[in-house]
Amino acid sequence: MSNHGVLDIGGEPVLYDSEKVLKPDIVTVFLAQHAAQLYFGMYLGGCSREQARVLEIGIGSGAFSVAFAKATRNLVGSECEIVINGTDISNDALEIADKNLSLARGRGLIDGFDLKQTDYLADASDDSIYDVIYFNPPYLKPGTKLRDEFVGSPEVSVYTESPCQHYQVILPYIANHLSVGPFPDGGYGIARLPGDGGLSLRNDFLIDNNQLDLPQLLKPDRNDRLITYDENHWSVMNRNARFAIMQTAKVDSESSGVFLNRSFPPSDWTDNQYQNNESLTKTVL
Repeated sequence: MSNHGVLDIGGEPVLYDSEKVLKPDIVTVFLAQHAAQLYFGMYLGGCSREQARVLEIGIGSGAFSVAFAKATRNLVGSECEIVINGTDISNDALEIADKNLSLARGRGLIDGFDLKQTDYLADASDDSIYDVIYFNPPYLKPGTKLRDEFVGSPEVSVYTESPCQHYQVILPYIANHLSVGPFPDGGYGIARLPGDGGLSLRNDFLIDNNQLDLPQLLKPDRNDRLITYDENHWSVMNRNARFAIMQTAKVDSESSGVFLNRSFPPSDWTDNQYQNNESLTKTVL
């Protein structure tokens, strides 16, 4: 069986090699589309944006960035400049991401991109500012049984000896590196969290052991911003997906955090609508 595949995201190809990067999944595409809708205020009547500076931490194949760009073009056309920044510890992953982002740039989906080989746990101290940050770290203990589609994935993308360490480093980074503005013009961060089908933030090793305190970790070191967050738990295709959504706003914004009262997914999204990646991407994007 070939390890190579192509995920079709609304007509945009995302190449992957499941021995070099984690195979892109349904939830990644949904979260990218949701991030675009949040960023452009689509749940609140829409807002104008001149640029979208995206950071995908642990970029892998770059599926989130391509899906975000596709959704953005569908929402606002070419009026917004999209620049993708991606980091990964794996040079194999960066080579695949480079191919996918080069294809996206050639098709006019993005305006530019920059990739960096780094261990984000050791290099999260830069002063760059982004409008959207996406983070999907490895969080399974070595030896945890994988779903069939992820068997054979590179271990660095799924296993870690210290799951909470990733969140302890990157969540504060997100709080301090998202752009700010009057609500809803701030930046948005999305972090994938372990679902109840595997190790859970709430019961196995993080929350109950007092190792991860989201409100404290999301308290910015900078005095120009406040950050609000919400944890969501969503089932798709009878599988659990959990994620935290963060939004930054100016400290004097009275309406900051309003989006946290918006339901996700929208009520008309049902598990039965989406049977596989192909139907998902064609329907949503």
